[in-house]
Amino acid sequence: MDASGDPAVAQEIAQSGVQTTYHRCAPDGGQSDAIAEGWARSTAPILAWLNADDMLLENCIPMVLAAFEANPNIDLIYGHSSICNEEGDVLGLHSAVKPVSNLIYRDNYISQPSCFIRRSALEKIGGIDKSLHYTMDWDLWLRLYDNGHEFMFIDEIFSNVSWVTDTKTSQISIKRYKEFAAILHRSQGLMNVAKGVVSSVLQTHGVYRDQTKWGDSLLPLYNGKPHATLPIINATETAQRRLECRFSKPTKDYVVSCKSGDITWDGATAWITFHTAIKAGECGVICIDAKNSSDDMKLIEAKWA
Repeated sequence: MDASGDPAVAQEIAQSGVQTTYHRCAPDGGQSDAIAEGWARSTAPILAWLNADDMLLENCIPMVLAAFEANPNIDLIYGHSSICNEEGDVLGLHSAVKPVSNLIYRDNYISQPSCFIRRSALEKIGGIDKSLHYTMDWDLWLRLYDNGHEFMFIDEIFSNVSWVTDTKTSQISIKRYKEFAAILHRSQGLMNVAKGVVSSVLQTHGVYRDQTKWGDSLLPLYNGKPHATLPIINATETAQRRLECRFSKPTKDYVVSCKSGDITWDGATAWITFHTAIKAGECGVICIDAKNSSDDMKLIEAKWA
Protein backbone atom coordinates (compact mmCIF):
# COMPACT_ATOMS: atom_id res chain seq x y z
CA MET A 1 0.00 0.00 0.00
CA ASP A 2 2.00 2.97 -1.33
CA ALA A 3 0.91 6.57 -0.85
CA SER A 4 4.37 8.07 -1.43
CA GLY A 5 3.80 9.22 -5.00
CA ASP A 6 7.36 8.10 -5.77
CA PRO A 7 7.55 5.97 -8.95
CA ALA A 8 10.77 4.38 -7.66
CA VAL A 9 8.73 2.53 -5.00
CA ALA A 10 6.58 0.73 -7.58
CA GLN A 11 9.73 -0.04 -9.58
CA GLU A 12 11.46 -1.57 -6.55
CA ILE A 13 8.40 -3.69 -5.73
CA ALA A 14 8.32 -4.97 -9.32
CA GLN A 15 12.03 -5.85 -9.17
CA SER A 16 11.90 -7.44 -5.69
CA GLY A 17 10.36 -10.73 -6.82
CA VAL A 18 7.71 -10.48 -4.09
CA GLN A 19 4.32 -11.67 -5.30
CA THR A 20 1.44 -9.49 -4.14
CA THR A 21 -2.28 -10.23 -4.17
CA TYR A 22 -3.09 -6.53 -4.29
CA HIS A 23 -0.88 -3.50 -4.89
CA ARG A 24 -2.00 0.14 -4.89
CA CYS A 25 -0.01 3.33 -5.49
CA ALA A 26 -2.32 6.24 -4.62
CA PRO A 27 -3.21 8.62 -1.78
CA ASP A 28 -5.15 7.15 1.15
CA GLY A 29 -6.62 8.15 4.49
CA GLY A 30 -3.46 7.34 6.44
CA GLN A 31 -1.64 4.21 7.56
CA SER A 32 -4.56 2.61 9.41
CA ASP A 33 -6.83 3.18 6.42
CA ALA A 34 -4.24 1.57 4.13
CA ILE A 35 -3.86 -1.45 6.42
CA ALA A 36 -7.63 -1.95 6.55
CA GLU A 37 -7.85 -1.71 2.75
CA GLY A 38 -5.04 -4.22 2.27
CA TRP A 39 -6.62 -6.70 4.66
CA ALA A 40 -10.02 -6.28 2.96
CA ARG A 41 -8.44 -7.11 -0.41
CA SER A 42 -6.92 -10.35 0.92
CA THR A 43 -8.47 -13.60 2.09
CA ALA A 44 -5.69 -15.06 4.26
CA PRO A 45 -6.79 -16.36 7.70
CA ILE A 46 -3.69 -14.86 9.43
CA LEU A 47 -3.06 -11.11 9.21
CA ALA A 48 -0.21 -8.70 9.99
CA TRP A 49 1.36 -5.57 8.54
CA LEU A 50 4.94 -4.58 7.84
CA ASN A 51 6.30 -1.09 7.27
CA ALA A 52 8.72 -0.43 4.45
CA ASP A 53 11.73 0.06 6.76
CA ASP A 54 11.17 -3.17 8.76
CA MET A 55 11.94 -6.79 7.80
CA LEU A 56 10.69 -10.25 8.71
CA LEU A 57 13.34 -12.87 9.47
CA GLU A 58 13.46 -16.02 7.37
CA ASN A 59 12.32 -18.34 10.18
CA CYS A 60 9.33 -16.18 11.13
CA ILE A 61 6.46 -17.21 8.83
CA PRO A 62 6.91 -21.01 9.08
CA MET A 63 7.24 -20.78 12.88
CA VAL A 64 4.14 -18.59 13.24
CA LEU A 65 1.97 -20.73 10.95
CA ALA A 66 3.03 -23.91 12.75
CA ALA A 67 2.18 -22.33 16.12
CA PHE A 68 -1.28 -21.26 14.94
CA GLU A 69 -1.95 -24.73 13.52
CA ALA A 70 -0.85 -26.44 16.74
CA ASN A 71 -2.85 -24.04 18.96
CA PRO A 72 -6.34 -23.45 17.48
CA ASN A 73 -7.38 -21.55 20.63
CA ILE A 74 -4.69 -18.89 20.11
CA ASP A 75 -5.72 -15.72 18.23
CA LEU A 76 -2.57 -13.57 18.47
CA ILE A 77 1.08 -14.69 18.30
CA TYR A 78 4.08 -12.40 18.75
CA GLY A 79 7.84 -12.61 19.22
CA HIS A 80 10.94 -10.46 19.60
CA SER A 81 12.21 -7.76 17.28
CA SER A 82 15.88 -6.99 16.80
CA ILE A 83 16.78 -3.31 16.37
CA CYS A 84 19.20 -1.83 13.84
CA ASN A 85 20.52 1.67 13.21
CA GLU A 86 20.95 3.60 9.98
CA GLU A 87 24.18 1.71 9.18
CA GLY A 88 22.46 -1.69 9.48
CA ASP A 89 24.23 -2.61 12.75
CA VAL A 90 22.00 -4.92 14.86
CA LEU A 91 22.17 -3.38 18.33
CA GLY A 92 19.98 -5.66 20.45
CA LEU A 93 16.38 -6.69 21.06
CA HIS A 94 13.41 -4.41 21.67
CA SER A 95 13.45 -4.13 25.46
CA ALA A 96 9.70 -3.60 25.93
CA VAL A 97 8.66 -7.02 24.59
CA LYS A 98 7.52 -9.47 27.26
CA PRO A 99 4.94 -12.26 27.82
CA VAL A 100 1.32 -11.12 27.95
CA SER A 101 -0.18 -9.90 31.24
CA ASN A 102 -2.40 -7.10 32.54
CA LEU A 103 0.59 -4.77 32.14
CA ILE A 104 -0.58 -4.41 28.55
CA TYR A 105 -3.00 -1.77 29.89
CA ARG A 106 -0.02 0.40 30.87
CA ASP A 107 2.43 -0.20 28.05
CA ASN A 108 2.46 -1.46 24.47
CA TYR A 109 4.94 -4.31 24.91
CA ILE A 110 4.04 -6.17 21.70
CA SER A 111 6.36 -5.26 18.82
CA GLN A 112 3.98 -4.72 15.89
CA PRO A 113 6.20 -6.12 13.07
CA SER A 114 6.50 -9.37 15.06
CA CYS A 115 2.75 -9.77 15.69
CA PHE A 116 0.25 -11.96 13.79
CA ILE A 117 -3.52 -12.21 14.30
CA ARG A 118 -6.33 -14.49 13.18
CA ARG A 119 -8.70 -12.74 10.78
CA SER A 120 -11.69 -14.28 12.57
CA ALA A 121 -10.65 -12.59 15.85
CA LEU A 122 -10.12 -9.22 14.16
CA GLU A 123 -13.52 -9.35 12.51
CA LYS A 124 -15.17 -9.98 15.89
CA ILE A 125 -13.78 -6.72 17.31
CA GLY A 126 -14.42 -4.63 14.18
CA GLY A 127 -10.87 -4.56 12.78
CA ILE A 128 -8.37 -1.72 13.00
CA ASP A 129 -9.44 1.77 14.10
CA LYS A 130 -8.91 3.94 11.00
CA SER A 131 -9.03 7.15 13.06
CA LEU A 132 -5.75 6.32 14.84
CA HIS A 133 -2.38 7.17 13.30
CA TYR A 134 0.15 6.39 16.07
CA THR A 135 -1.44 3.90 18.46
CA MET A 136 -3.62 1.71 16.21
CA ASP A 137 -1.51 -1.35 17.07
CA TRP A 138 -1.81 -0.97 20.86
CA ASP A 139 -5.53 -0.21 20.52
CA LEU A 140 -5.93 -3.43 18.51
CA TRP A 141 -4.10 -5.60 21.08
CA LEU A 142 -6.16 -4.11 23.92
CA ARG A 143 -9.52 -4.71 22.23
CA LEU A 144 -8.52 -8.30 21.48
CA TYR A 145 -7.34 -8.76 25.09
CA ASP A 146 -10.50 -7.17 26.52
CA ASN A 147 -12.67 -9.50 24.45
CA GLY A 148 -11.01 -12.62 25.83
CA HIS A 149 -8.89 -13.60 22.83
CA GLU A 150 -5.86 -15.74 23.67
CA PHE A 151 -2.30 -14.44 23.12
CA MET A 152 0.94 -16.42 22.75
CA PHE A 153 4.48 -15.07 23.13
CA ILE A 154 7.25 -17.04 21.37
CA ASP A 155 10.77 -16.37 22.64
CA GLU A 156 12.27 -16.04 19.15
CA ILE A 157 13.23 -13.13 16.91
CA PHE A 158 10.57 -12.60 14.23
CA SER A 159 11.52 -9.23 12.75
CA ASN A 160 14.13 -6.51 12.51
CA VAL A 161 13.07 -2.93 13.13
CA SER A 162 14.91 0.15 11.90
CA TRP A 163 15.28 2.87 14.54
CA VAL A 164 16.40 6.06 12.85
CA THR A 165 15.84 9.67 13.82
CA ASP A 166 13.04 10.30 11.29
CA THR A 167 10.84 7.26 12.01
CA LYS A 168 7.26 7.83 13.15
CA THR A 169 8.10 6.38 16.59
CA SER A 170 10.70 9.10 17.15
CA GLN A 171 8.40 12.00 16.33
CA ILE A 172 7.25 14.43 19.02
CA SER A 173 3.60 14.95 18.06
CA ILE A 174 0.66 16.34 20.05
CA LYS A 175 -1.68 13.99 18.19
CA ARG A 176 0.53 11.04 19.13
CA TYR A 177 0.33 11.85 22.83
CA LYS A 178 -3.41 12.55 22.70
CA GLU A 179 -3.93 9.06 21.28
CA PHE A 180 -1.55 7.59 23.87
CA ALA A 181 -3.32 9.37 26.74
CA ALA A 182 -6.77 8.30 25.52
CA ILE A 183 -5.73 4.65 25.52
CA LEU A 184 -4.15 4.92 28.98
CA HIS A 185 -7.30 6.60 30.29
CA ARG A 186 -9.37 3.50 29.51
CA SER A 187 -7.86 1.72 32.51
CA GLN A 188 -5.85 4.35 34.42
CA GLY A 189 -6.64 7.38 36.53
CA LEU A 190 -5.62 10.85 35.37
CA MET A 191 -2.47 10.88 37.52
CA ASN A 192 -1.19 7.67 35.92
CA VAL A 193 -2.15 8.97 32.48
CA ALA A 194 -0.02 12.06 33.06
CA LYS A 195 2.89 9.95 34.33
CA GLY A 196 2.61 7.65 31.30
CA VAL A 197 2.62 10.53 28.82
CA VAL A 198 5.63 12.16 30.50
CA SER A 199 7.46 8.82 30.48
CA SER A 200 6.72 8.38 26.77
CA VAL A 201 8.00 11.88 25.96
CA LEU A 202 11.21 11.25 27.88
CA GLN A 203 11.67 7.90 26.15
CA THR A 204 11.18 9.48 22.74
CA HIS A 205 13.76 12.18 23.52
CA GLY A 206 16.22 9.91 25.31
CA VAL A 207 16.07 6.72 23.27
CA TYR A 208 14.53 6.95 19.81
CA ARG A 209 16.09 10.33 19.02
CA ASP A 210 19.51 9.74 20.61
CA GLN A 211 21.35 6.91 18.93
CA THR A 212 24.13 6.98 21.52
CA LYS A 213 21.66 5.67 24.15
CA TRP A 214 20.10 2.86 22.11
CA GLY A 215 22.50 0.24 23.39
CA ASP A 216 21.57 1.02 27.00
CA SER A 217 17.84 0.67 26.26
CA LEU A 218 17.94 -2.66 24.40
CA LEU A 219 18.12 -6.28 25.51
CA PRO A 220 21.11 -8.40 24.42
CA LEU A 221 20.61 -10.41 21.23
CA TYR A 222 21.58 -13.45 23.28
CA ASN A 223 21.41 -13.68 27.05
CA GLY A 224 22.80 -16.83 28.65
CA LYS A 225 20.42 -19.44 27.22
CA PRO A 226 21.64 -23.07 27.18
CA HIS A 227 21.26 -23.16 23.41
CA ALA A 228 20.39 -20.60 20.75
CA THR A 229 20.16 -20.61 16.98
CA LEU A 230 20.46 -16.92 16.29
CA PRO A 231 19.58 -15.33 12.92
CA ILE A 232 21.35 -12.00 12.35
CA ILE A 233 19.66 -10.08 9.56
CA ASN A 234 21.66 -8.16 6.99
CA ALA A 235 19.94 -4.80 7.34
CA THR A 236 22.42 -3.06 5.04
CA GLU A 237 21.74 -2.36 1.37
CA THR A 238 24.44 -4.67 -0.05
CA ALA A 239 25.49 -8.32 0.28
CA GLN A 240 27.84 -8.97 3.22
CA ARG A 241 30.24 -11.79 4.17
CA ARG A 242 31.88 -10.65 7.40
CA LEU A 243 30.04 -10.25 10.71
CA GLU A 244 31.49 -8.78 13.92
CA CYS A 245 29.74 -10.11 17.05
CA ARG A 246 30.57 -8.35 20.33
CA PHE A 247 30.01 -10.43 23.48
CA SER A 248 29.98 -9.30 27.11
CA LYS A 249 33.16 -11.30 27.81
CA PRO A 250 35.49 -13.79 26.09
CA THR A 251 34.00 -17.20 25.35
CA LYS A 252 34.90 -19.84 27.94
CA ASP A 253 31.86 -21.83 28.94
CA TYR A 254 30.08 -21.37 25.62
CA VAL A 255 30.70 -22.76 22.13
CA VAL A 256 29.90 -20.36 19.29
CA SER A 257 29.68 -21.97 15.87
CA CYS A 258 28.50 -21.23 12.37
CA LYS A 259 27.84 -24.06 9.89
CA SER A 260 28.05 -21.70 6.92
CA GLY A 261 31.11 -19.71 7.99
CA ASP A 262 34.45 -19.60 9.81
CA ILE A 263 34.98 -17.95 13.22
CA THR A 264 38.03 -16.18 14.65
CA TRP A 265 38.20 -14.57 18.09
CA ASP A 266 39.77 -11.36 19.38
CA GLY A 267 39.04 -11.16 23.10
CA ALA A 268 35.27 -10.87 23.48
CA THR A 269 34.69 -10.24 19.77
CA ALA A 270 33.95 -13.02 17.27
CA TRP A 271 34.59 -12.41 13.57
CA ILE A 272 32.46 -14.64 11.34
CA THR A 273 33.29 -14.97 7.65
CA PHE A 274 30.44 -16.63 5.77
CA HIS A 275 31.28 -18.99 2.92
CA THR A 276 28.60 -17.33 0.77
CA ALA A 277 27.68 -13.67 0.94
CA ILE A 278 24.47 -12.89 2.86
CA LYS A 279 22.19 -10.84 0.64
CA ALA A 280 20.50 -7.65 1.86
CA GLY A 281 17.43 -8.57 3.88
CA GLU A 282 18.58 -12.15 4.51
CA CYS A 283 20.05 -13.74 7.64
CA GLY A 284 23.35 -15.16 8.69
CA VAL A 285 22.85 -17.84 11.36
CA ILE A 286 25.14 -18.52 14.32
CA CYS A 287 24.72 -21.14 17.06
CA ILE A 288 25.58 -20.75 20.75
CA ASP A 289 25.76 -23.71 23.15
CA ALA A 290 26.52 -23.57 26.87
CA LYS A 291 28.95 -25.95 28.53
CA ASN A 292 28.19 -24.41 31.91
CA SER A 293 24.65 -23.09 32.45
CA SER A 294 25.82 -20.89 35.33
CA ASP A 295 27.62 -18.57 32.94
CA ASP A 296 25.89 -15.41 31.72
CA MET A 297 27.64 -14.43 28.49
CA LYS A 298 25.64 -11.98 26.37
CA LEU A 299 25.76 -11.06 22.69
CA ILE A 300 25.53 -7.27 22.77
CA GLU A 301 25.55 -6.30 19.10
CA ALA A 302 26.37 -7.55 15.60
CA LYS A 303 27.93 -5.43 12.86
CA TRP A 304 28.39 -6.25 9.20
CA ALA A 305 31.87 -5.22 8.10
